Amino acid sequence: MKAAVAKASRLLAAIDELAAEESIWLRAGDPGHALESHLRSVPLLVELCSVISDPAVAGAISPRLARLGKRREENRSNLSLLRAKLLANKDRVVCTRVRLDRLSSVYGPAKNNRFRTAV
Repeated sequence: MKAAVAKASRLLAAIDELAAEESIWLRAGDPGHALESHLRSVPLLVELCSVISDPAVAGAISPRLARLGKRREENRSNLSLLRAKLLANKDRVVCTRVRLDRLSSVYGPAKNNRFRTAV
């Protein structure tokens, strides 16, 4: 049982490190790298589930699992905030494009307009 607890503890430490990395990427505004970190933790989670099938092992690491769950919930919340921010930026760009289209009909199309190629 000590070996199983030690293995579960190592797996949990690795998963926690990847969750921290995911959190850093989300705070930096990079969901692509956050997804990579999350996907790298999936095989470790599968292995952890097989190790903690023993109730004694599960009980030994239960507090750490609760902290990991809380961190994952924070990451999910940060991802939702990032998504809302990106959607707001997209809406702003679309509104700017509509205004630009209206103005271009009045002033005529500009050649090599850098704003038309941005979207």
